[in-house]
Amino acid sequence: TMLEPLMVQFGTQVHELKRCALLRDCATTPDALASLTELAETLSNLEEQAARLQDVIAAEDAAVKQSEAVVAQARDHLGRLQHACTHLPAKLPAAVAAPAAGPVTAATSTTSAADGDAEASGTSGKGRRTKRRPSVPHMAYVRVEEFEGVPAYVRGRLTREFVNQAVDAYNTALTEKYKLLAQSRSSLGEHKMRRYNTYKDQENAASTGAQFIIDQDLKHLASFKMDSPARAAFAVLRHIGRIREIRGDKLIRFAIIV
Repeated sequence: TMLEPLMVQFGTQVHELKRCALLRDCATTPDALASLTELAETLSNLEEQAARLQDVIAAEDAAVKQSEAVVAQARDHLGRLQHACTHLPAKLPAAVAAPAAGPVTAATSTTSAADGDAEASGTSGKGRRTKRRPSVPHMAYVRVEEFEGVPAYVRGRLTREFVNQAVDAYNTALTEKYKLLAQSRSSLGEHKMRRYNTYKDQENAASTGAQFIIDQDLKHLASFKMDSPARAAFAVLRHIGRIREIRGDKLIRFAIIV
């Protein structure tokens, strides 16, 4: 039994030796030599084609790896864009357009100087007395880094979106109030005249030069209820320096800081 594998291997080697002997005898004939030469050329061509095919495969493999890197980068960008779209704040600061610069001529500079003198003196270009309208400042939205810099005990469970809703309400109420105060008293009706006098009565020595509103202005002019979350939002605005409180005469005035 142990000799059977050895006998099989020995028979195989003898068979291969016989085949080699036959090929050696055939190689001496002209036909065999021509066939072997043709086979050698064919084999050489196949080896060249295989080498070129390997180069093509290597190039395609490199292209596949580069494409995979591009796909991974595109997926990363897609994830960032989806995150940005999901977390895009509802309130974004409006872009301020730069004034267009035009050529300055003698006529325009003279007119501008005249207009400036007229505005400073409270008269129009034709000599009529006009009431100067004070510019109403606009409170900017609270940015992410500002909101995150507020201590937790101040902001509590507030969100930045709600604080910016309070900013919208403040801007609306402040604009409506000082739009009324800028009007001529003779043009006001009875209802607006009572509001005008109320606004004037709310002013005191500490509020001189300040533009402010009170909680009732938020309620009536901006439909913004001053409940506990709203007061917490105004505490955040006070902490980051958007407003300051002016107290007196049993009133809390929220003055904008410019």
